[in-house]
Amino acid sequence: EDIFAHVFQLKCQRRAEKDYPQPRGEKKNTFIKYIVGGGCLIGIIAVIWFPLVLFALGNTVGQPNIPTEVALSLRIGAYTPIYQYTAQNYSIYSLKEEMWEDMLNVYKKSRAAQTFLSNYEYDDIGVAILGPHSTVVWTISPPDKETLIKDLMSNRSMSVRLEWTISRKSTIP
Repeated sequence: EDIFAHVFQLKCQRRAEKDYPQPRGEKKNTFIKYIVGGGCLIGIIAVIWFPLVLFALGNTVGQPNIPTEVALSLRIGAYTPIYQYTAQNYSIYSLKEEMWEDMLNVYKKSRAAQTFLSNYEYDDIGVAILGPHSTVVWTISPPDKETLIKDLMSNRSMSVRLEWTISRKSTIP
């Protein structure tokens, strides 16, 4: 069995010498090593980055897309929402250039605000007008209302949750 293993090893070596004509132990040309290795590296990078670039360039990047619907909900503790409102259509509009300049002047002294606002143009901003009155009647039961009043009168802290949902037109063709 030892003889067969040795013969098999020799056969594999002869086949490798025939398939790869460079003698064993001899140094490969540095230029060839860089061409093969660099080509493999560029190939791997292309396989990973090509789909990302394709999808990034396929979408409309840099085009303003103001919301089509803005919904807001305010709740105190675990009780039902005390305020709900949804702005649509004519309640949402693009910011005018004069309004943008006025807003920039308000935050002129704040370096952090100026840094944040410098990433945007006036037409990137959408203004949603929310009404002062909720569109839904607050349906709280009398016992829950009394419990809420007691909780508010006590010194315990209560959570106030403000939730908003913003919907935009899809940019996918």
